[in-house]
Amino acid sequence: MNEAATTLGALGYLELLLDKGGPLMIPILACSVLGVAIIVERLIFLSWSRERTAEVFAYVEETTRSGQRDLALEYCQRSRGALARTLGAAITQFDQDHTRFEETLLLAGQEQIAKLDRRLRALEVMAVITPLLGLLGTVTGMMQAFHKVSAAPGAVSPALLAGGIWEALLTTAAGLTVAIPLLIFLHYFDRTREKKALEIEKYGTLFTHLKQDLEQAAQGRQPKLTAQGGGKVPA
Repeated sequence: MNEAATTLGALGYLELLLDKGGPLMIPILACSVLGVAIIVERLIFLSWSRERTAEVFAYVEETTRSGQRDLALEYCQRSRGALARTLGAAITQFDQDHTRFEETLLLAGQEQIAKLDRRLRALEVMAVITPLLGLLGTVTGMMQAFHKVSAAPGAVSPALLAGGIWEALLTTAAGLTVAIPLLIFLHYFDRTREKKALEIEKYGTLFTHLKQDLEQAAQGRQPKLTAQGGGKVPA
C-alpha cells in the first residue's frame, strides 16, 4: 500500500508539473531522465575500468625489462584499465621502429580517452539547454498570464496575476533543478578524463624511454634509468 501510494503521489506530482508548467516541461523532464541514465552509465564504466596506474606501469616495466613481454601483454589484455590497454597495444609493436611504436602508443591512448569522452557531449548540451528551456517557459508563461489580465473585464484580481506568474516560474525552477546536478557530474567526468589523459601521456613517455634503454643496452651502451619500482602483478 505504501509503495502504491508513493507511486501514485509521484505520478500526481508529475502530472501537476506538466499541467502547470506547460509543454516545455516535457523536454526538461526528458533531459532529466536521459541525463540520469548517462551519469549512471558513466559511473559504472569508471568503476569497471578502475586501475592503479603506478602499479600497472611498474609491473609492465619490470616484465618487459626482464624479457617477459608475453606476461606484460597478457596482463594488459586482461585488464579493463585505459593505461593497461594503451601499453598493451604498444607492446605488440615493441620490436618495430620508433615511429610505428610511438604512433601505436599515441593512437591507443587517444582511443582510450575517447571512451572516457563518450556521451559527455550530450550531457553538456542538456546541462546548457535545460535552464534556457526553463527561461523560455517562464517568458511564454508570463506572456499568457498578462494576456489573461489584459483580457479580463473590469478590475483585475491580484490572485489571477500571481497564479499566472507562479505557473510560469515552475519551468525555470525545473530547468535549474535538472541543470545543476548535470553540471556537477559533467565537471567530475571532465576532471577524470583530464587526469587519465595526463597519466597515459606520462607513462607512455616512460614506456618509450624504456624501449630506448633496452635498445641501447642491446647495443652495449649504458641505458637511462626509467625504473619505477615494484613488479608485482597489480590487483
